[in-house]
Amino acid sequence: MMPFFKGLNKYLKDNEYGKAEAAQLRLALEEVSGRDLNWFFDQWYFNNGHPKLTTISDYSATTKKVKVIVRQDASKLFEFPFAIDIVENGKTTRQQVWVPKQAETIFEFTANQKPDVVIPNADQVLLCDLDDKKSVDEFIAQYKAGKGNYTTRLLAVEAMANAQATNPKAAEALIEALNDSFDGIRIDAIHKIDAKSKPMMDKAVNKLKQLATNDPKTLVQAAALSSLNEANIYDATIFEKASKSPSFSVQGAALTGILQNNPAKINELTTISDDVVKGSPDLAMALVPTWMKNNQLDKAELISESAAMYEFVKFQDPEKGKIAEQAFNWIMTNDTPEATAAVAKTYSRYYTYLKEQNPMAGTAIKQMATKALQLKTEAGKTIKSARFSKQIEQLTDAINKMK
Repeated sequence: MMPFFKGLNKYLKDNEYGKAEAAQLRLALEEVSGRDLNWFFDQWYFNNGHPKLTTISDYSATTKKVKVIVRQDASKLFEFPFAIDIVENGKTTRQQVWVPKQAETIFEFTANQKPDVVIPNADQVLLCDLDDKKSVDEFIAQYKAGKGNYTTRLLAVEAMANAQATNPKAAEALIEALNDSFDGIRIDAIHKIDAKSKPMMDKAVNKLKQLATNDPKTLVQAAALSSLNEANIYDATIFEKASKSPSFSVQGAALTGILQNNPAKINELTTISDDVVKGSPDLAMALVPTWMKNNQLDKAELISESAAMYEFVKFQDPEKGKIAEQAFNWIMTNDTPEATAAVAKTYSRYYTYLKEQNPMAGTAIKQMATKALQLKTEAGKTIKSARFSKQIEQLTDAINKMK
C-alpha cells in the first residue's frame, strides 16, 4: 500500500491549488510505482461492473500438481491480480497470479499431497462475485486456515450453515464457530444456526446459554438470547439476569423471552425504556397488543418500521405479520405524527433501493404506501387538524416519489 499513498501524496502536491483530472492521478501513481496503470483506470475508474468468477481446483497425485481453474463471465472480461492460498497439512502458501482478460485461465502449483483446501481471492481484496466450487470439508478447512481473515471465515461459516441439515461435520463445525475469537463471527454463527431444528439446538443449547450469560460482547449475548427465543428454549435464571443488563440489546432480547414464556409479566413491565424497545423489534412486537389496547399512541413510532413493512413481516412469520398489520392500521387511523413520518421515510428509503434490485418488492411497497394513504385520508375526515393534514402530505409525497 505504500506506493499508493506515496503516489497520492505526489498527486496532491503536484496539483496543489490547481485543477486536476484522473489522468494526473494515474501519472503520479505510475511514477511512484514504476508500473503502467492504464489497465486499472480503464477497468475500474472509467468503466463499470466487476468480475463474475467461478473457481474450481483439482489435484493430480501423479504430477503432484494443483490445478486451479478461474472462469469469468464472458459477457464482460477483466484482468486483475489474484491471491490463491494452497493449504497443505495446515500450512498456507500464498500464490500471487495474474488473471488475464479471457474466459478461462488455468494455474498450476506444486503440492506434495492433495491440499486441505484451495482458497481463491485469499486476501479478499478483489471486488467480485465468486462461485467457489468446493466441498463442505474443504470449507471447514478454509475456516480453520483463515484465522487472520474475517471474510474468509465468514464465507466458510455460510457454507457450513447451508449444509448443517444434511452434513454432521458441517453442523459440528458451525457450532464450533460459536467459540471464534472474533465476536462478529460468533454472532454470524449464532444467526446461521437453524433455531427451528431440534437436533441443531440440542447440540448448541449449552453453548448458547454460556454465550448469553458470559460472553464479553453484549451483542453476542443478545444474539444468543434471541436464538434461544426463536427455539422457544427458556431458562428463567438466565433471562431474568439478562433483563437487568446495562445493554439495551441484551435487555430487549431477555424481556422478549420473558414475555414469550410468561405473558402475564407484561403487567410488571410498565417502565421499559423506549431505548430498549427501539433496539428490539421482537420486544416491540410483543408489546404492541398492550399499546393498542391502552391506545398508547406515544409508543406508535417504536413499531413504525415493522408496521410499514407488514407484508414482508407476514412472509417471514405469519403470526408476527398479523400483529404488524394491526399496528399499521392503528397508526394510520390515528393521529400519530412521529410514527407516520417514520412510515413515510421507510417507504421512500426501501423503495429507492428495491425498485431496481427486486421490482416485485418495490411494487409491494408502493401498494402498502397507497393503502396507508387511503386509511389516513379516510381518518382525516373525522380528525381535522393541520397536524393530521401534514401526515397525509408526507404519505402523498412518499408515493409521488415512487417513479
